[in-house]
Amino acid sequence: EQGGLMIASDDGGATFREVGKGFIGGWVFGSGTAVVSRELAGGGAELQRTVDGGRTFARCADFSVAGSMSFRPLPKWYDGKLYWATREGVIASADEGATWERVASIEGALYGPVFGAREGRFFLLTERGVVETRDGGATFSEPVAPPEGFGSVEGLTWLEFAPGRDALYLMKMAGELYRMELGD
Repeated sequence: EQGGLMIASDDGGATFREVGKGFIGGWVFGSGTAVVSRELAGGGAELQRTVDGGRTFARCADFSVAGSMSFRPLPKWYDGKLYWATREGVIASADEGATWERVASIEGALYGPVFGAREGRFFLLTERGVVETRDGGATFSEPVAPPEGFGSVEGLTWLEFAPGRDALYLMKMAGELYRMELGD
């Protein structure tokens, strides 16, 4: 996907065909199976799944994907599941996107989850800052604002956990890398 246009290859990358426009991001499982976030005509986006290499798509979740073309929440793979931030919180699929379950309810999630070093610990980047859960998404901390000098959270902002340092790294497109010490 580039600028909303998705292309696919049926011959290992020798040639590409245009799949269509309006795609925000996705995850390829292989063998023609993928899930994508696709913008809707009236605004918002939904998760759609293909099992034929992008020739056809079907809605695969009753959740609205967070953001828009300016905010591209990308899925995260962890421990045999694919996780995705939605308007309603975080959802996960363990069957190549055929079915989804809500694993955390929190509004305003823009990126994540980013998993910590302990079971049940993950972080989300929200409109108000970074939130943390230590109980698998049952409860969340109050948002922590990005470090001084980072500015506002905007499209193409990333967050990653550094387990050896117990720190988060935060960056946005064409910006500097910031470290948020967790002190834990």
